[in-house]
Amino acid sequence: MISIQDLLKELNQIIEMKSKQSSIEGMNWEDVAQELRIEVWKKQKHFYNGKSSHKTFANLIFRNKIIDLYRKHNRLSISFYEDCAVWEYSSEKLTF
Repeated sequence: MISIQDLLKELNQIIEMKSKQSSIEGMNWEDVAQELRIEVWKKQKHFYNGKSSHKTFANLIFRNKIIDLYRKHNRLSISFYEDCAVWEYSSEKLTF
């Protein structure tokens, strides 16, 4: 099994590309890149060598994590002003 340091070195260019392409409200590309690195670290034990390449496995993780981040940051937010509630939706679009 490949070490996490070697895996992250191998995937660094893809991580930067994916994070710079994503547009998530309240996060810059470095925040997204860090989230992707953490997710690879957490999911590394689920990789089965020979079933797919590291890059294929990582791209699936990246895709799912970016979607999760997008959903998390685009939930309905409720703000209370005096005695009324204001419902706000984010109009941010998901990009890959």
